[in-house]
Amino acid sequence: MCKFFIFFAVFAAKTTCLNSVSKEIGTIFATILLKHYCLNFNIDSMKKILTIVAVLMFTLTACADHNQLIKYSELPAQAQSFIQKYFAPSEVSYIEREREGFHYEYTMYLNDGTEIDFDQQGNLQLIDCKNLPVPEGIVPESIVNYVQLHHPSHFIVEYEIGYRYQKVELNAGELELLFDRDGHIVGIDD
Repeated sequence: MCKFFIFFAVFAAKTTCLNSVSKEIGTIFATILLKHYCLNFNIDSMKKILTIVAVLMFTLTACADHNQLIKYSELPAQAQSFIQKYFAPSEVSYIEREREGFHYEYTMYLNDGTEIDFDQQGNLQLIDCKNLPVPEGIVPESIVNYVQLHHPSHFIVEYEIGYRYQKVELNAGELELLFDRDGHIVGIDD
């Protein structure tokens, strides 16, 4: 009976969590706990084992990453408005919805290779146009002005919005400029 619980917990850890690090941690955790309780197996330890397995399954399910392809119409309204303003919906190649903990994030791929990430509400998080310039109007004017003034022969190919920062990458071979939320330069990474 004890071997069954160990097998079940290890199987649950490996199949529920797609992240390889989480798989290994879950497997090790399940094996150690269940072997510990199986040494003195009785009704009380069986109740403890079932409780541990239930908690472990819940925890591992919460950490699982779930990616799925979705239709354009399933995007949040704000993301759809963004695409309609700067691109044509016909340019969309495919869209992935990824579960991150208890919320979703969306990644859209356009036919030209552009990647656009949105949060659960449809707010832009990242646009990576590879070798093409980011469309006008997406990057704040203060950042565009800084790039035009200090790097006039280059253009922005990637724009990322973080919690406390904004970052742009130029077509100048991995040159990244970091700005605060107000658009003031705070760092350069080349």
